[in-house]
Amino acid sequence: MRKIELLRPLFLLLMPILLWQACVKKEQDIKVSIDFATFYESSNQTVPARVRIENHTRGAETYRWTFEGGQPAVSDRRDPGVIVYEQAGEYRIILEASNPEHEERKEITIRIDSAVRIAFDLDTVINVYAPAEFVVRNQTDGASSYKWNFHGAAPSGSTARDPGTILYDVPGDYTVALEVTNGSRTYKLDRHITVLPTLEADFEILPMLGDEDYEAPFTALLKASGTSVHHYNWTAPGGQLQHADQKEAQLYIERPGRYAITLVADNGKTKKIITKDITITANSNLYHFSNIKLGINSAHATIGSFYSTRLQRVFAAGEVTPQQGNLIDIVFFGINNTFTQNRFVSPDQAGDLTFQDIPGAGRTRWINQPQGVGTSDALFESMQDDSWLRTVDIGAGDQKPIYFDLQTVPHFALFQHASGYKGIVRVRSVHRAGPTDSYIVVDIKVQKQ
Repeated sequence: MRKIELLRPLFLLLMPILLWQACVKKEQDIKVSIDFATFYESSNQTVPARVRIENHTRGAETYRWTFEGGQPAVSDRRDPGVIVYEQAGEYRIILEASNPEHEERKEITIRIDSAVRIAFDLDTVINVYAPAEFVVRNQTDGASSYKWNFHGAAPSGSTARDPGTILYDVPGDYTVALEVTNGSRTYKLDRHITVLPTLEADFEILPMLGDEDYEAPFTALLKASGTSVHHYNWTAPGGQLQHADQKEAQLYIERPGRYAITLVADNGKTKKIITKDITITANSNLYHFSNIKLGINSAHATIGSFYSTRLQRVFAAGEVTPQQGNLIDIVFFGINNTFTQNRFVSPDQAGDLTFQDIPGAGRTRWINQPQGVGTSDALFESMQDDSWLRTVDIGAGDQKPIYFDLQTVPHFALFQHASGYKGIVRVRSVHRAGPTDSYIVVDIKVQKQ
């Protein structure tokens, strides 16, 4: 008992020290609470990706970071900042945090997506005329999924990387749309194409001036029309062709007969063959012109008083060029709209009347009131060739001005051009109106040569 009492003061003296050591040990035994978060600095996780690390760990004194595939690859800083990833893939981020008493480890995996370059081409199969085919050439890099929209085509869409060939049956403007993703971001690209109409073709046979009667020898312009034609090929057995591989060709047929004119039009995909038959008759050596209006002298500016049987047209005041003047062979001179005094005159005498001189005018001899040749409607209508005109002697024509009255019609006049061809004019009617609106209506039959 005595001994215990002696030790009590020592115990009381050591107790605060022991309690203090216990408290210090308890304070040093702190556990590590490990945690961290990652944030992509951009709106997607496509390379080059920048990943920011936020460390929320507590109780640690040392840190060991491992960034697979990142730059930097390791760090011992509490806050390593931003890690850069240049290659796509899945990578681990590992943190080992510790203090003298504890150590913790945390590992996560992040995904870095590929950079995407979206591109595609549409290669034409043959040509762009309907029905048109296109091969889709996908040149996209870095995408993980694909969505195609082929509006108006067959097929109408696809999810394959390479959808192959698409077909458009109907002409029009179309859009091919591609939408791709790399897992975190979507990219879109459109391309526009035009499908042209299906081949259509036809042609006209346009006789050259003077050959509208389809008499031999015959010349004509062959004129193709249509859409989506690349190549032309004309044939005319028995005839002669110039420019037979062009859109417009020239045809010459020397002899009477029946001829087949054929056009083959194609565009490398579609071909169309058109054949038209024409009949060329024997040469009558006679032109027929009907319903020609010739104005009185005061109507020359509005209606015209000159006519060319070679050019088959009426000329009004101021319309004749020096190149056309020698082709005018008929000049009508009507004094006024009573039509009591009228006559046909030679073009080279037009300036002696109320008209201006005709540049380069030639000579036409006229018989304004033929006698003894039996002119009549019946004779005029029966003329199918120039045989009657060959028998007519025009001679020197009228030796003095001869006028005729048109109170009754028809009236006939004969003429012969300086180059030798002869003709007959029938005045079939008159149109009485104002000074600038009065005219006669004539029919003409004239030798071709």
